[in-house]
Amino acid sequence: MKNPVSHIFTSELNHYQMLSRETIGRDINGIMHSVSESLLNQPKITNNSFRVGYMSKSRENTKDIKFIRQSIDHRKIDSK
Repeated sequence: MKNPVSHIFTSELNHYQMLSRETIGRDINGIMHSVSESLLNQPKITNNSFRVGYMSKSRENTKDIKFIRQSIDHRKIDSK
């Protein structure tokens, strides 16, 4: 049975402490920045650029704004 205080992403120092969304985003952006420096045009790639790309493609393919909003965890339809 799963421990009720188990988390997927935890601190290296305290495996019972959940990482914040900001910490995960900062770490992912650091990795993406390193990757983008090795690309030919050195585009600025961030976790948000992937999120926007996902939203755009989903909007093209499904036209279902409620699904898109729920899948990216936005509470307001007009949020970007």
